[in-house]
Amino acid sequence: AQQAQQAQQAQQAKQEPHRTRMGAEETSEALQNNHKLLDQFAGPVKSYDLLETFPHNSSLFTQGLVFAGGLLYEGTGIYGKSEVLALDPRTGKAKKRSKILPKSIFGEGLTLVERAGAAAKTLVQVTYNERKAFMYRLDDFSAPAKEFTYETYTGQGWGLAYDPSRHELVVSDGSEYLFFWDPDT
Repeated sequence: AQQAQQAQQAQQAKQEPHRTRMGAEETSEALQNNHKLLDQFAGPVKSYDLLETFPHNSSLFTQGLVFAGGLLYEGTGIYGKSEVLALDPRTGKAKKRSKILPKSIFGEGLTLVERAGAAAKTLVQVTYNERKAFMYRLDDFSAPAKEFTYETYTGQGWGLAYDPSRHELVVSDGSEYLFFWDPDT
C-alpha cells in the first residue's frame, strides 16, 4: 500500500509543473501541502509555555525577523508586496518601512549585520528566485543602499543569518547546503 501511495505521489509530481512564482493562492496551497508532508514525519510531542503574544498584521507574508534596538525588523515576501518594516513589537505598528520591491521580486530571508566597532548596521535581504540581495542601512532603509547578485546551488535564497564571530552571512537555498558569504564583498 505504501509503495502504491509513493508511486501515485511521484506521478502527481510529474503532472504538476514547478511553480516559480507564488501568489497568495499558491502560497496557501503550498503551506497546506507542507503541513501534510510534515505530519508524515511527526516526532515526539514537545511542550512549551506561551509567555506573551504581540499584535501582527496577518496580511504580511513573513520571511525574516530580526529583533534589535527594541524594534522588530520584518522582511516580507509575495510578488508585488515584498518590503522591510521596523515594527513596534508592543503595538505591531510600522515605525519605518522600505519601498516595496519591484513586482518581479519575492523577498525572503532577512538578517542584521553588526560589525564590532563599526557605527553602521546593515539589514540584508535575499530573494527567492531572482538571485539578488538588498542591503539597507539600519538608520534609513526607505530604499536599498546596495544591491548584489549571487549564486547558490538551487539558484534560490531562503533563510539568512549572520555569524558575528566570523563576520559571515549564512545563506540557505532550500538544499542540503549552506553558503557563507563575506558581507563586505
